[in-house]
Amino acid sequence: MRDRLTFMRRRFFLIFNPHAGLSRRAAVEAVTQRLIVAGGDVMWSSAATAEAASAAAREAALSGAFDAVIAAGGD
Repeated sequence: MRDRLTFMRRRFFLIFNPHAGLSRRAAVEAVTQRLIVAGGDVMWSSAATAEAASAAAREAALSGAFDAVIAAGGD
């Protein structure tokens, strides 16, 4: 069986709502840590509004520097 990480996306851009509850932030940090331990590279960006999050996601996707864009910490 091939190593699962061979096929794993490795470069992540994570957009986080800084106004989300502390428990959500802890969950996002736990997931981020698991991605890093598995060999991922995670870049965080905070966005306080939906418009800012959309702009950050669009810029990250168009840059080609990331395998996946993740939105976290919203309602």
